[in-house]
Amino acid sequence: MSKIQELLKNRTDIIDLDYVEQNYPWLYEKNINCIISPDSDGFMCALLMSHYLDWNIKGFYDGKVMLYSSDVKPRDCVFLDMEIFNKNIRSVGQHCIIPYNKIYTELSLDGFDSCLSPGCLRGYDAHDGNFRLKFPLATIHFLISVLHRRFPIKINKTAISSLLFVDGCFNVIFSYPENCLNWFKYLKIDEHDNPLNTFFFKGDLPLGDVMKMMDNYFKIRDSFGNKEVGRGDHLVISDRNGELLNCTQDNGLYKINENNKNSIKQFIQMNAENFGWLFKDNWSWENLKFEKLQKKILGGEGNKKTFCQRNVREVYTENLVSNAVTASNRMEYSTTTNENLFS
Repeated sequence: MSKIQELLKNRTDIIDLDYVEQNYPWLYEKNINCIISPDSDGFMCALLMSHYLDWNIKGFYDGKVMLYSSDVKPRDCVFLDMEIFNKNIRSVGQHCIIPYNKIYTELSLDGFDSCLSPGCLRGYDAHDGNFRLKFPLATIHFLISVLHRRFPIKINKTAISSLLFVDGCFNVIFSYPENCLNWFKYLKIDEHDNPLNTFFFKGDLPLGDVMKMMDNYFKIRDSFGNKEVGRGDHLVISDRNGELLNCTQDNGLYKINENNKNSIKQFIQMNAENFGWLFKDNWSWENLKFEKLQKKILGGEGNKKTFCQRNVREVYTENLVSNAVTASNRMEYSTTTNENLFS
């Protein structure tokens, strides 16, 4: 028996949607303001929540820079596709966020109490090989699976390319089939009433046709990008050093540069049409406040500060905003010097 099969042998639990509704009731509320990750997953999540629950997109957060509308406070927003380490801040995402359950429990931490995370629902951490069990899909797949019982989510067949593109899902499902099938079972994607069932279990598209659709998706995506704004599926708002990028200051506030905004709006519109959802005019692109954070890394190749229990404990002593274990030996995290960021 392979290592992954051993790890999955007794993992037969199924998501308890009653528990989710009782403990995260805000996810089902309408007219909520949200701040999203500025990538394909964040955009698709925003389209879903805007279309079915009239959520308003009030800003963007990429781990280095937070831009948010001047008419809201971050503490009052839900963060989509980005987990926030603050028990008073609501967030939902799919990353592996607990490096060691043992440390989290020993320190009596509660930072993720208001964070809806598939990995946390199953009690997963990244320790002792468990990183291989991390959620392999995107936040959009998770949200659809959680929300469809309460809302009649309809998805066009043309969304297959969007659902496979987001977070590299097309690579993941064939590279890690054992873990993906286990999570499909957990989220009940293998059941008829899940809107994703048609795409992953009952689809009538030959693999060759799916490949052609993906090829076309990539070509259109690439047409939205250029040297200034980068790849066509990211809203680039910071450089590698965490400095604000592609934004202009205007009367003390900031706005997304027109070229950057128009490029990404085309990408969002393409995905909206694929899903059959509306791309509403409730996204904030100007009159934005700016907050710079400190992006840091534990472990990984060439990093003197290793990803170990001692260093993880030290991270929890900082003013942590968000974190994600991105490899079995690497954790990325963001801190702030602004004590009032969420007050």
